[in-house]
Amino acid sequence: MIKVIIVTIALIVAGCSSVPFAGQRFERVILLPSESAKPSALVVKSGDAEALLDKPYAAVDIRGDRLVMTRSSPEEIARRYGELLSAEPRAPKVYTL
Repeated sequence: MIKVIIVTIALIVAGCSSVPFAGQRFERVILLPSESAKPSALVVKSGDAEALLDKPYAAVDIRGDRLVMTRSSPEEIARRYGELLSAEPRAPKVYTL
């Protein structure tokens, strides 16, 4: 379930991070650390290009069929996506009767 959340957040961040770059739009995918600290990974494909994100804050910019590997940081995530991430619904509470 944690991997699904990570992938979902990565896709949300990617969808919300499209900004113009030299007249071209691009998307950014960032692998956030899991809450359980278990290792996780994500493969990003565009055309024939493929990138493996397997460390927390590893990132890739998708520019057409080109993939440009980058790296993010906790500070950048908080600055750029803090409002988005704080809008997540709270985890459900489980009660036993």
